[in-house]
Amino acid sequence: FAIQMSAVLCDCVNKLIMDIVLKDTVVDSLSMHYYSSPASAVCIGIGFFVFEWSSFSFDLLTPEFSLVLVANGLLAFALNISVLLLVSNTSSMVISLAGPVKDILLVISSVVMFGSPITLLQVVGFGVTLVALYMYRQFKNDP
Repeated sequence: FAIQMSAVLCDCVNKLIMDIVLKDTVVDSLSMHYYSSPASAVCIGIGFFVFEWSSFSFDLLTPEFSLVLVANGLLAFALNISVLLLVSNTSSMVISLAGPVKDILLVISSVVMFGSPITLLQVVGFGVTLVALYMYRQFKNDP
């Protein structure tokens, strides 16, 4: 729980910093990615060495795995650039509000395509999320 809360807090701080830097300066999205990537790599590297290093198997480093890893990296890079472009044109709040909607759509897609089971707790959680998003929109439009 503590690690999840730390990750959410770091993500919020990251989005706020992106919002401030992209709005108040002339830094473009690619430059912002250029400056923020080393800090992200350090954080991920620390987590890897603390939690994963002892169980990591170097036998996994096959040419096929390397190809999948490069493709995954390119997709992640494209996602980061699209997020930075969206934040620079809107605000970090849009990304924060789009996240739960994306999660709901992913779960619905998984249920429809793969027949994944969904629990009552998930349905209630998604319902609460949708109600909260609706209330946010209502309060924003008519304070």
